[in-house]
Amino acid sequence: MKKTLVSIIGLCTSLTLLAFVSQHNEQDKMVATTSIHGQVVDKLTGEPLAGACITPAGSNQTIYTDFDGNFTVEQIAGALNVSLISYEAQQVQVNGNSLVVELMQ
Repeated sequence: MKKTLVSIIGLCTSLTLLAFVSQHNEQDKMVATTSIHGQVVDKLTGEPLAGACITPAGSNQTIYTDFDGNFTVEQIAGALNVSLISYEAQQVQVNGNSLVVELMQ
């Protein structure tokens, strides 16, 4: 009887763990396919900033803005670190699929 009870508990625990891991992997896949399009501009003038460095928090991926200050980042979740020489660096939270970042000198 004890062996049967221990086997049943072990089986239930294994199934619960398997379901949790499966659900967590599905959430990771959804986050991994999220992309964001944005623009970095000077806060005072509104002029686009070319060459600004965009790095997703917790990532080693680096993207630079184009001539018009535009950027696209694939596979993002959470926040972006945005920096440019002579401007104050910022960490901005991502809420949606588009973003305008205003940097101050």
